[in-house]
Amino acid sequence: MSHNRRVKSPLIIRSDIAVAGWVFMAVWTFGVAMMTWGYVALGGFHQFDPLVEAGVVMLFWVFTLGGAGEMLSKPRSRLTIDRTGAVLLRIWPTRRREDRVPRGVLSGVDIATERDEDSDIYRLELTLPSGEAVVIRQSRLREEIEDLRREILARA
Repeated sequence: MSHNRRVKSPLIIRSDIAVAGWVFMAVWTFGVAMMTWGYVALGGFHQFDPLVEAGVVMLFWVFTLGGAGEMLSKPRSRLTIDRTGAVLLRIWPTRRREDRVPRGVLSGVDIATERDEDSDIYRLELTLPSGEAVVIRQSRLREEIEDLRREILARA
């Protein structure tokens, strides 16, 4: 018995853009730590009033910790769709989460647009049954995002 039916290979969509933010924050935090170490080792920078210099160093830390919280909250993601269903894997620097995604949920995949200074950024978003919207992929090329959406809908 021969099978003429073609088995589709799994569709895998990755978004690794979060890694750029993680690396940036690691480098930035190292730089702020070195600046702070220099400030403490030298007993100040001796450019302004010591309280002003201490305040500036503290502001750097406030913005660094706030930025790190924001950047580290963004996961890498991988959506895998095969003949048995779909799995969404999200990885943060300190944890990972894997969700089985019902096929019916895949039909709700949508395109969101974010305005940047130069152009638009298009995001392919999937809303999970919990109501959480997950960015599956983002690009400045609308056609790329539309093609991925069509491919997901074809497999939903």
